[in-house]
Amino acid sequence: MNIDKGLTRRKFLRTGFVGGVGLAALAALAGCGQSRVVTETRIQEVIKEVPVEKVVTRIVEKERVVEVQVAVEVEKVITEVVQVEKVVTRIVEVTPKPRDVTIVAWNANWGESYNDLMMNLAGDFEAAHPHVKVDYRFIPNWEAKLLRSVADGDPPDTAYTNWVTQGRLAFLGVFQPLDSFARLAGITRDYYIASMWDSSTYQGRLYALPGGADFIAVFRNQDMYEEVGLEEGPATQDELVEHSLKLLSSDGPKITRIGWHPLWRREIMSFLNGGEFWDVGTQSVTPDHPRIVGFLEKFQAYSTELDFNRISSFWQDQPGYSRPGSPFARGKAAYLTTGFWAQDPLDKHAAEVNYSVSLLPSATGAAEERAWDSVQGWMYGIPTGARHPEEAWEFMKFGFFDNSARMAVNTLNGPTVLAQQQEWIDGMLKRIGPGNRLARWFDFFTGLKNKGEKHWPAIPIGSFYRTEWGKAAEKIFRGLEEPAESMANVKKIATDELSKVRRSRS
Repeated sequence: MNIDKGLTRRKFLRTGFVGGVGLAALAALAGCGQSRVVTETRIQEVIKEVPVEKVVTRIVEKERVVEVQVAVEVEKVITEVVQVEKVVTRIVEVTPKPRDVTIVAWNANWGESYNDLMMNLAGDFEAAHPHVKVDYRFIPNWEAKLLRSVADGDPPDTAYTNWVTQGRLAFLGVFQPLDSFARLAGITRDYYIASMWDSSTYQGRLYALPGGADFIAVFRNQDMYEEVGLEEGPATQDELVEHSLKLLSSDGPKITRIGWHPLWRREIMSFLNGGEFWDVGTQSVTPDHPRIVGFLEKFQAYSTELDFNRISSFWQDQPGYSRPGSPFARGKAAYLTTGFWAQDPLDKHAAEVNYSVSLLPSATGAAEERAWDSVQGWMYGIPTGARHPEEAWEFMKFGFFDNSARMAVNTLNGPTVLAQQQEWIDGMLKRIGPGNRLARWFDFFTGLKNKGEKHWPAIPIGSFYRTEWGKAAEKIFRGLEEPAESMANVKKIATDELSKVRRSRS
């Protein structure tokens, strides 16, 4: 029964129903069920009525004890029955029963094993929220399909996005702002790894909630290191070049053992050399930043010495580390740069490799340069037009804020909530086992040691800019372009594209 249709609760209390019918009728109407009054009384006054389904009444009984029994589906009924000349207060809170809802959640298609791990999050959420079911879908070509779903008015309730694409999707209105949700939950930037929060914003507003952090480090073959008289991993980028040249082996023109690939982690390595890709003050792209040009010059010289064509030939058609027979597993590549999740495939396919781990090298190796590192990853947003935004937010908050560490352990991701880093470390070490060879190196993959604060700019042309910059970097390493001129050209191309995109939306 719903008395709100045509008759609000306030109007209801002001009518003659209260005085004329008495408490029994009031209880029946309020509870939509049966009531029994042992002794009649009258309502002396209604003190207040609040808009959260709570009615507070004052009843004065001068001669008898009054007992009222109300059959009503509520979450809490507080009843006080007091003797003669005392005030009897009854507070009845009526909370609507949660509706059964199914939310549709989209994730990128990471492959069966990693997709299955994400289902752990759905299971945990459903156990804590039995009225909400999660229809998890893993979508190939997720970005294009998400754009189409929003345009067609049939988006998922919550969807994956990442550090490369988030700025563009926010600019296009694919995701709705989350500031109100975050403010009510007390969630602020201070709780998160800075680069992950900043990657989730656009023009000062939050459009996604950080989900999984990619803590990237460098695996190195320690036996190879010792063979050439090295022990510690490179702390600077100059040392990385020096070590790679020592590790190099060739059979005529053919490389048989290799160190660093110059294209690996090129954005992060540019940050770690002190570069910046975006000027916040002028709102302009800065691929021609002197420290970016300096990084490119350094690794152009290295590529020239090795001959980039020989490097490409070495890596052509080679399987990745997650498959059998990778160059790192066969002792042909000295380095592998990836996250802690490589533990399992390395145990399976590179069990004989004696590896060590170090952080990606910076310009001079100074401790303060660790802030130049970039912890990147993925996040979730609520698409514009989502049917169940409140439940979608509860799902995101549950997985990526309230239970960030648990989510990360169960899905083999890094947590983004700083206060849960240690809980995650303890959980991961328990999961992989203290005897696993990765255990002694695990702190290189955490937000406690990897304090990166830089992030790829969250701008409307984020993907376009990164693609153009990457193409130019490869041309530089191949000796086809010079760094300064090439970066000036990228700046012009990206600036023109940014202007065009902005005009198209104005």
